[in-house]
Amino acid sequence: MSERIPPIPEAERTPLVVALLQIIQEQRTQIQQLKDEIARLKGHKTRPLIKPSTLEPPTPAAGAADSSRLDAPKRAKTAELIIHEEVPIAPANIPEGSKRNGCQTYVVQDLHLKPHNTRYVLERWRTPDGRELIGELPAAVRDGGHFFRS
Repeated sequence: MSERIPPIPEAERTPLVVALLQIIQEQRTQIQQLKDEIARLKGHKTRPLIKPSTLEPPTPAAGAADSSRLDAPKRAKTAELIIHEEVPIAPANIPEGSKRNGCQTYVVQDLHLKPHNTRYVLERWRTPDGRELIGELPAAVRDGGHFFRS
């Protein structure tokens, strides 16, 4: 709504013109409110995002002032892993007279998902007095249904 209404001389400001100017002003206000509401509902901000000035260097964060952590050596993240399988791999085509010069490790963390089905055979017994006894499922299975989570 960049259209501007030209100034109206006092002599031409009749009650009708003044009323129309007031209606136009109210409509402009209402249109702006509706535009702001649409932007809010769409998740847009009503103010533009202005990046900070690059003339001054940014101030360090509160946690970055402690450089003792930055100077600490990195720890081996796989040092505490339980290794389930170790596979030695020799280079292909080792020439005669070559000497072994140590080895280099490469740890791969893998996840194996495999089915494990259990059939519970509940024994049934009839007592001398006519009652029937049936073996009971373990509580974890009884409460968990057909899918057991350990």
